[in-house]
Amino acid sequence: MMINIKPLAIAVATSLALAACGSDDVSVTTTTHGESKSSSSAAPSAEPLLVPEMLNYLNSIKGEKTVIGIHNREPNAEPGLQTDKMAKLVGKWPSLWSGDFLFSGEDVDNRLNMIFEAQKRWRQGMLVQVMAHVCPPTTGESCAWENQSGQTENIASIQGNLSDAEWSSLLTDGEPLNLAWKKRLDNMAFLLKMISDDGVRVLFRPFHEMNQTIFWWSKEGSPEYTARLYRLTHDYLVQEQELTNLTFVWNLQDFATLAEDLDAYDPGPEYYDILTLDNYNTDGTGFSQEKYDLMVAKANGKPIALGEVNQLPTPEILEQQPLWTFIMTWAEETFEKNTDAEIIALYNSPRIVTLDEKAPWSNYDGDDHLILEIPGGSTGTDPDPEPALPTEPFIVFEDDFTQFRLKAGSVSKITESIVDDEDTTKGKVLNYKYTGAEATVELITEGSSVDLSGYSTGTLEFDLKIINEPANIDGNWSIKVDCGWPCGTGDVPIKDNIDGIAPTVGEWQIYKFNVKDLIAKDNGNDSLDITKVTSPLVIFPAYGPNQIGAEFRLDNVKYIPGTDEPSTPAPSTGELGDDVFFVFDDAIKRWKLKADNNKIVETVESDTDRGDVLQHEYIENQTTSELLGTSSIDLSAYIGGQLKFDLKIIEAPAGLEDSWFIKVDCQWPCTTGDINLQDNVDMTVPELDQWQSYTFNVDDLIAHENSEVANGTANASNLDITKVSSPLVILPAWGDSQKGSKFQLDNIRYVKAGVTE
Repeated sequence: MMINIKPLAIAVATSLALAACGSDDVSVTTTTHGESKSSSSAAPSAEPLLVPEMLNYLNSIKGEKTVIGIHNREPNAEPGLQTDKMAKLVGKWPSLWSGDFLFSGEDVDNRLNMIFEAQKRWRQGMLVQVMAHVCPPTTGESCAWENQSGQTENIASIQGNLSDAEWSSLLTDGEPLNLAWKKRLDNMAFLLKMISDDGVRVLFRPFHEMNQTIFWWSKEGSPEYTARLYRLTHDYLVQEQELTNLTFVWNLQDFATLAEDLDAYDPGPEYYDILTLDNYNTDGTGFSQEKYDLMVAKANGKPIALGEVNQLPTPEILEQQPLWTFIMTWAEETFEKNTDAEIIALYNSPRIVTLDEKAPWSNYDGDDHLILEIPGGSTGTDPDPEPALPTEPFIVFEDDFTQFRLKAGSVSKITESIVDDEDTTKGKVLNYKYTGAEATVELITEGSSVDLSGYSTGTLEFDLKIINEPANIDGNWSIKVDCGWPCGTGDVPIKDNIDGIAPTVGEWQIYKFNVKDLIAKDNGNDSLDITKVTSPLVIFPAYGPNQIGAEFRLDNVKYIPGTDEPSTPAPSTGELGDDVFFVFDDAIKRWKLKADNNKIVETVESDTDRGDVLQHEYIENQTTSELLGTSSIDLSAYIGGQLKFDLKIIEAPAGLEDSWFIKVDCQWPCTTGDINLQDNVDMTVPELDQWQSYTFNVDDLIAHENSEVANGTANASNLDITKVSSPLVILPAWGDSQKGSKFQLDNIRYVKAGVTE
């Protein structure tokens, strides 16, 4: 960026994780950064470099074609703004996308948007570039662009200056500024490794316009400082962080001193893959042949490119200077300095490569549907018709990242990783650990927002396992859904889920929230707009200083579609014949332990989250927990429906861990016979000291063969659902090991077929 031309900041706060440049492919001119000479003693990465599709492509078109693209600068909340604008103007996609990490507080918070935009554009088939203007290591990730009017003292800003003593600290291993800089590079690596896993290579352009001495990284009169900093940065990212997806770009501006600057600022040929020039006619000679020849000679066979321009070269200039492999035009100035006709003419030049003429990358996903309302309508697609309700879940996380990651601004306080969970049924899960406080785990979407209105009648669901809960959190966890804060639900206590489940440390629990309830949450004038969701799930322990040490895992985060049919009224509940018939719900009614059973103590206990629950404790052996009424009842109304109950096993004597049974009696030997508890609909395995829900199909109970019938016992019969005497019998395995068993029951009920509770 030429400071006396560009009106505002262009800075990329380097929160990236791009990887080593070059290739071991001898068919192209490359560098081998894993073997570069440097002051670092670190061993080169053992990881193989990614296949350098981008660098190979540029070498393949060298001298014949020129890629064209546009830079997308502020704001990072809209990292595709200029690219989309260009496509709508010319009716073709550019074949290069460029973004910045930027340095203002708002743009730092939205860096993840930019990173995912790079991933999206790569999949679309574009070359992608990330500029790395960053704040000096004397300050934090965000800083000012320049001194304010009237300020004379040196301040921490993009245009600040470092003293010789500060340069010494920065370039000396282990010194304070050196360590601060490497910490900043760690943050870069964290973010760009996310897209490295997807095979995305990035044109990485640190220390933009190295000979532009207004920037902190380029001290006037000391070009060796800048060259050493470039090498230090390269070696740390490649060797220490073992990044394998970076194509390094060395960049200068077209000052009259260009011939001298190309030697003075040279970091060494092993440290860059591409040499680029920012041509703003700074020296008054425009796209002169002299500047072109200097660049060709210095590159010595490597690709060269026009790193930034605001006024476009003509097709004729490109014919005369054929080795420019790409042109990157500068954001809004492209449209200010050139007429629409001039832009369209260049994009349609036979030499220019637009996206429709470029061969796609290996992981191209065909994402070319974004152009709408293009003048002439030549290559755009028509807007989609009114969408039908989705039939598949919208996946936020399931074994791997989709388009959602931890908000970039939280990485200094929360670590995010994918781990193998000990529960073999879970596979890969997200793990979050708080190393700081006053933060939230906010999963941010690629791009600016997503429209989830199709799920308005559905549910948000996720699995949560709290590994560690610091003191004073005391179960106070919250979620929210954001649409660009302060637009959102506001904090929603996690206990307000559909099933009223309270968080329990050390257990996987499934949480469900009705999306319509989230939309209805009152957040003043900024309540959730479901059509532009930026964070489909935010989750956190009670906000504040007590969060440090909190650790939890997430899995199966998704939105489940609902129905466009009118909502059905709530089911009638309680008595026989209702949609839901309760045997026990907070109080013993007509159903209680068999009167002559003096081997079990039956009590009603208070549970903090459930209210009153039924407890049975075995004080002797050879008995069953048989709930009896005063007479038989007809449960045929529930044929096709289900028997459901919640069970918590508190004590199970040795040998009984998995040996639990249920049955339904119609005055023995009329009965279902013993049914293993694990044969429930969901195949839930009983576990100690946790509430678990069990469901059995009534039809299966009726069909279950009574062992007495199988043995030919007189008068024995299978279940007669019209005259049930015991709607639930539950027992640990019959015999002499039952003594000491203790369990609790709640919500014992029969549910009619087709009824949704």
